[in-house]
Amino acid sequence: MKPYRRLRRYALSCTAIILLLSVLAFPLLAQVSVFPQDYQLYPRSLSTNKGTVKVSGSLDISSGYTQVRLKRYRNGYLQNTLSVTLVYDANGTASYNFSYDIAAELANNQFSLYGYGNLTETLIKSASNVVAGDAFIVQGQSNAVANQRPPYTTANNADDYSNSPYRTYVRVYGSANATSSYTKAWFIGRGNIYYDTDGNTGQWGMRMASNIAGIKKIPIAIFNGAFPGQNIAYFARNDANPGDPNTNYGRLLNRIKEAGLQNNIRGIIWYQGESDVLGTMSPVTLSTAQYKTAFNALKSDWQEDYPGVSKFFLFQIRFGCEMSTADNCLKVQEALRELDKESTDIVTLSAGNTTQYSDNCHYNFVNGYKNLGDWVSKVIRRDVYGETGLPANIESPEPASAAFSVVDANGIASQISLALKDQATTFTISGDLSPLIRLDGGSYTVSSVSLSGNNLLINFSPNAGTSTNPTTISYRGHSGLASPDVINAGGLALINFDKFPITGSTTTPPPPPPPPPPPPTTCTDINEPNNTLATSTNITGNVTYTGSIGSSTDEDWFGFRTWSPYNNVKVSIWGMTADYDLYLYDPTGTLLASSTVSGTSPEAVIYNTSASNLNFELKVVSKDGTFDPSVCYSIRLQASSGAWPLNSAPYTGSRNGAIASPMEEVAMTSPEILKGISTYPNPVTQTMRINYPADKAGAVELRVLDFTGRELIQKKVTANTGQNQFQLNVSKLSPGSYMLQIRKESGIITRKFMVGSK
Repeated sequence: MKPYRRLRRYALSCTAIILLLSVLAFPLLAQVSVFPQDYQLYPRSLSTNKGTVKVSGSLDISSGYTQVRLKRYRNGYLQNTLSVTLVYDANGTASYNFSYDIAAELANNQFSLYGYGNLTETLIKSASNVVAGDAFIVQGQSNAVANQRPPYTTANNADDYSNSPYRTYVRVYGSANATSSYTKAWFIGRGNIYYDTDGNTGQWGMRMASNIAGIKKIPIAIFNGAFPGQNIAYFARNDANPGDPNTNYGRLLNRIKEAGLQNNIRGIIWYQGESDVLGTMSPVTLSTAQYKTAFNALKSDWQEDYPGVSKFFLFQIRFGCEMSTADNCLKVQEALRELDKESTDIVTLSAGNTTQYSDNCHYNFVNGYKNLGDWVSKVIRRDVYGETGLPANIESPEPASAAFSVVDANGIASQISLALKDQATTFTISGDLSPLIRLDGGSYTVSSVSLSGNNLLINFSPNAGTSTNPTTISYRGHSGLASPDVINAGGLALINFDKFPITGSTTTPPPPPPPPPPPPTTCTDINEPNNTLATSTNITGNVTYTGSIGSSTDEDWFGFRTWSPYNNVKVSIWGMTADYDLYLYDPTGTLLASSTVSGTSPEAVIYNTSASNLNFELKVVSKDGTFDPSVCYSIRLQASSGAWPLNSAPYTGSRNGAIASPMEEVAMTSPEILKGISTYPNPVTQTMRINYPADKAGAVELRVLDFTGRELIQKKVTANTGQNQFQLNVSKLSPGSYMLQIRKESGIITRKFMVGSK
């Protein structure tokens, strides 16, 4: 080899050695103790909207630096430079400290640390894409992991700009790795990946964070600690060692501490419970009370370890995931509902109105995780950020009260009105809800469910062997498609609930006032003046009132009210010696019905309606100007739960002669008396016993009618004040259904009974 080649190789080797020694020696000359990482998110102060970035370290005198300089760039543009003049101690070491506040905004910061000496700046360390903002925890099982499932399309990609336009401002430290072996670094969030991959947020976690970042204009950090297929006990804290790395709780806590955000978690979002329902993922179902106890313990630990948390957001799980029954799932669903009702810092949202993936457990992004992210981000904006003006329908519809809305004369209900909490919204029903309704307290068949404003109307009938009304109502879930469900205008489904009490029922009209005294031989009109709608005389049902027309222009006005279910009205007039007509109005004076038959024969005005609890006004007036003030006419109001035939004959003062459907005549008796009336045995073959509590003593007439209105048995008895028991021999009646009428001065009470085979 030629000598000059050897010299050239020797020179190159020396140069490489010098460069290597300079690289190895540099850390000894400059020690950086605290410095931001790429993509790091610093917690913002809620009062200043700024996060504080700290930089500190030391330099050796041999570095030759007289200053150390920290430069901050915003979106690539230099904003300012901070400088520290180095003062070396006796050991030749100088320390430096910087503190720099950055705004919580949708902008990236770069920090570059330089050593300065001999008129030269030398880069020591740099970090890019540093931000300040807020942090949230996502926790639960696989629907909180929420990784992407086929198809792998743009629409199903949570990380695509079209679905998460502010993704670059969603930050994650590490991952939810089950062995604490996550990378100790910050990442831009990734919504599609599995729990153990760096930067995981979950699909709905990504959508939620991007939504909040875009609306509130601040970056968001997500700490997703979810783990698939685990029951609630898996997420519990080891109280003896909260940071225990062998627990899911400890690993998440340690990761958040490393990120510097332990005291700055703003909210926790929870989707878990499928593995606490009997099925392939659990050998048992937790009771509602057991699940609530476990969650409240977890919540208490969170509040201790994350003191900045102000709100907890829960998704109510859906039926599916190979659970045994919808009723077992309902126990956990009810726990998630009750946690909301029992704590002011918990909001529970239904996961309904979503389409489950083909496994009937998870979701795609479209019509699934995207919905969840959109829904929860709105309540976070309201409850964490105090945003006003958001509608009430950002929460799931929920039951407010339940009452019987159709009850027959025997007190047997056939319809429940379930009032939904008023959200100033429009509710809609998709599909048939009947299979999802369960009535408790007996065996019942739900035939249909309809919607009237804010009320679900559930029609049902008791099955054989059940003679009582239901006591509670439950709304179960279903798997697969979003339908059937009840949806508000915000797209949220009715929350599932278990054994919601039916607290009231439709009441019968109140007892009437004492009847007026018998009319004198010469008519005296005691109702005058009642010549206008404003001065009308109040009347009540099944009481005969008298009046007279005193001039050709005289009008007599009467007002009355009906109570559900006795909505159908018939008012009769008779005893006339002049031609009078009847007109029925609503309280505004709008004409509803009239009877204008010529002559002095009895006539009636009939008005059938499905509306409940209405006020009416009745006018009696001369047809042709003729009148007879010396003779009183008589009027009587009757109300019925069934429609009156339009040809129904007027009441004429006879107890039985003029009523087309005697069993429909309504008892104007107090609800307490109605509840106390009973007959037994039922069916009966020989002697029927009738329990009858009377509010006052007096004559009572017992009548048995068939369903054509034909009277078959009549018996007069005397009732004492208080409880009475009467006996009625029905042995001559053929097997079948009959109506028992209990007639007293104040009205008629009707009960259906059966006669059995002899």
